[in-house]
Amino acid sequence: MDDQVKIKERTKTYDIKLVYHSDLMCQNYDAEIRAIQESNGRISFRTVSGRKGFEFVNSDPDRVIAIARMMLNFAQLTKNESKKLLT
Repeated sequence: MDDQVKIKERTKTYDIKLVYHSDLMCQNYDAEIRAIQESNGRISFRTVSGRKGFEFVNSDPDRVIAIARMMLNFAQLTKNESKKLLT
């Protein structure tokens, strides 16, 4: 009888927030995304509400830049961690 419990990590989930300033609206806003680091070294992004994907329609350019910055930073972090695991 094999009574060993096997646990495998499949994903790590992160909530990423950034306060940005909107020149268009002349005030600060919060941007938030959910980032998922998959066990195969790939990443997924979702809105905090859990919806898949993002749709930018008539968007404030500063909000798009903020979300792109968060995605870029998380992708670089994941890439760097993957390199560490390979060496």
